[in-house]
Amino acid sequence: MEETFFSIIIPHKNIPVLLQRCLDSIPLREDTQVIVVDDNSDPEIVDFGNFPGKERPDTTLIFTKEGKGAGYARNVGMDQAVGKWLIFMDADDFFSNAYNQILDEHKYDEEDILFCDNEAVMSDDIIVKAERDSYAREAIHGLLANQDDDSYLRYNFHALWGKIIRREMLIHHSIRFHEVRWSNDEYFSCLIGCHAEKTRLVPKVLYVLTQRSESLTSHYLQSTEEFIIRLKEAICSERYMLTCGVRPTVYQSLNILSFKYSLCGGRRFRRIIRQSTKEPEVFQAMAKFYIKSRLEAINKRMLH
Repeated sequence: MEETFFSIIIPHKNIPVLLQRCLDSIPLREDTQVIVVDDNSDPEIVDFGNFPGKERPDTTLIFTKEGKGAGYARNVGMDQAVGKWLIFMDADDFFSNAYNQILDEHKYDEEDILFCDNEAVMSDDIIVKAERDSYAREAIHGLLANQDDDSYLRYNFHALWGKIIRREMLIHHSIRFHEVRWSNDEYFSCLIGCHAEKTRLVPKVLYVLTQRSESLTSHYLQSTEEFIIRLKEAICSERYMLTCGVRPTVYQSLNILSFKYSLCGGRRFRRIIRQSTKEPEVFQAMAKFYIKSRLEAINKRMLH
């Protein structure tokens, strides 16, 4: 039996039709293990007797009942993975037709992270291109023109799309996902970026991400809970980078604060500051941002 080179880990919750599409995009290979971790799906939505992947010989199905989210599901999948390389998929996304070619060409590579190109389409009509997170593609295409600087992909590309990650590096540095509902991939991506000794850019599209109205990211930062969790994860990542001597080229925490402030305005923002007193780092970041924003607004009025 051939050695297992690739372990593909897919967390799933309540989207069996899309999960089936995802699995259909994965050709059967003797060197590949597929792990689907169901995050306590609703039996009224999912037919567990005919669960996607059940008939695939390369697929392991794990049914969790904790309902702790994708970060927890990914950690469960990592515990079962045996491949040299790990690839993390979202259940509503799928692989491109270049999948076999990319895996065949790079299975023996010695880098710690392979960054593959990606593209985005609408989930309901995959012929239609989407603009979701085009910054990632711009970073990859920029690196094609400047092969020497992978800093943006290492430290500021927080999604997992198209990343092929050496499992040995994760084990050596005890790298795990934070088990939070939002941004569970941000700190993980920060850690692998800081610890990877060598990376490689693969200028072929491996990963196709989809855009759909009901996804977690479609109502970005609408709730206070989401805002606080995302801000905490961003602060945590930025602090870790600074301890490693890396200064982020983009401070995600400031982007989150700016976006939330624009959504809710100053009065509601003050209320959220008061609600965040149990989270000292979040409280301090919000308070500093609010004071700076108010001073800038006052200066702007005085100049006019």
